[in-house]
Amino acid sequence: MSKRIIKNAQLVNEGKVYSADVLINEGRIEKIDSVIDESGEKNKWRKIYIYFQE
Repeated sequence: MSKRIIKNAQLVNEGKVYSADVLINEGRIEKIDSVIDESGEKNKWRKIYIYFQE
């Protein structure tokens, strides 16, 4: 499995929604930042929501 970057994802955490890039490596979230500029397969979806839960 390779690295994937989800650009401009809508992240939902503690009732707040914000936009960020998400780097996924080996099926796990490795990094969340306002802009991720790394090599990796970039996904361009219209909308994606990532919900954090314990």
